Amino acid sequence: MKIILIGSCTTSFLVLSRMADNLFLQAILMSGNALMPSLFQDSPARKAQDLAGRLKINTISTQSLIEKLRGVHFKDILKHEKDLFQQDDPLGLRPFD
Repeated sequence: MKIILIGSCTTSFLVLSRMADNLFLQAILMSGNALMPSLFQDSPARKAQDLAGRLKINTISTQSLIEKLRGVHFKDILKHEKDLFQQDDPLGLRPFD
């Protein structure tokens, strides 16, 4: 069976996962890997709540927060990015860049 994956970060995660043992003979990662700084966020739940507050979204549960944020137009999220992240945060740690 031949499996084609798009994205070297995804491929990297699968190669590292024991659940994917024996699925791959080889992998060539050209655009990133599982250890890239952009995959590690500082306080992602807090930042999602901050973003929701700036967008005037009231939620009780994490699931509700996710559903409501998925319905927000991406341009509205980008408007608030500079308020959520500090200027000195590395570029790779700002998820919407």
